[in-house]
Amino acid sequence: DKDILIKLLSPDGTEVASKRYGYNNQTENGISISSTRDGGLIILGTIETNSVIGRGEEDYYLIKTSFYGEVQWEKALGSKDQDIGTSVLATSDGSFIVFGTTLLGGVRTMTLMKTDPQGNIE
Repeated sequence: DKDILIKLLSPDGTEVASKRYGYNNQTENGISISSTRDGGLIILGTIETNSVIGRGEEDYYLIKTSFYGEVQWEKALGSKDQDIGTSVLATSDGSFIVFGTTLLGGVRTMTLMKTDPQGNIE
């Protein structure tokens, strides 16, 4: 069970706070982070999924937090094969752009998707 760890550091590098994100008994890896219009964070990672969470193998894992680091929502997105996120950006309309790769028919393919402010694919 690996989780995503986010640390808040002071200007001199002292740890002010830290927070872990992820499901119990699942492996998550953090890849990219961006600030959001409301002062929170959007975190992109990968999650080793099963039939309960996600669709299989590895999926994109999006976590939206408040300014205080509280989870507002989290989503596992992807195909039944291996999906690995590379970067996430918040847009001016509150949506999110996710870039990554997906394994399709044995070929690694670049993927670009846009989600609404709640993480639903548009």
